[in-house]
Amino acid sequence: PVTGRQWLDRNLGASRVATASNDRMAYGHLFQWGRPADGHQLVNYTSSTNGAGVNGKTKTLATSDVPGNATFITPDNTVEQNGVFIYDWRNDQSTNRWAINSQGSCPSGWHVPTMAEWEAETGITNLTTGYSQLKLTAAGYRYGDFDGSGREGTVRTAGSSAWYWSSSVWPSGAGFSSYKSIASNESITDLAGRAYGMPIRCIKN
Repeated sequence: PVTGRQWLDRNLGASRVATASNDRMAYGHLFQWGRPADGHQLVNYTSSTNGAGVNGKTKTLATSDVPGNATFITPDNTVEQNGVFIYDWRNDQSTNRWAINSQGSCPSGWHVPTMAEWEAETGITNLTTGYSQLKLTAAGYRYGDFDGSGREGTVRTAGSSAWYWSSSVWPSGAGFSSYKSIASNESITDLAGRAYGMPIRCIKN
């Protein structure tokens, strides 16, 4: 890494260090933002470009940081709830999930990187440099909205790009947090609803 910081050598849930950016054995798990490893994050990749969630999905929002089940939660974006559209797997859209417990699902002494920590790695400009510097893989992401399209809970863009969560909340917009998008020709910062599933690469405290 450009910064000299220590990063884990693989995504959380990966069974080995990546041998290529499209090494499915190194894709790991796809976590919803701020949610613990309770089974919702499990994905079965049958090839470098295809994967599916192991457990079921539901539109019923969680009422605590620990839902108590392994179901992937996709909020219903087709109707307003109390005057707003929900993009979070939690009913109250609290933002302190990784602020209070900043390590998230990372090992003790490590944490989910902030957006500033991702952006400090200026050498990561695309998937090739991301793999070269941190063995980042194109694990894709898991669609987190129920919007009538039928895409909810599906794994997308595996093998060609990945969306990596940061612990940073998007400055404006309820239910959104920041992530680092890494593809063949770019590396950008963007926002997504917290119900989306993304890989996590931990950084040392």
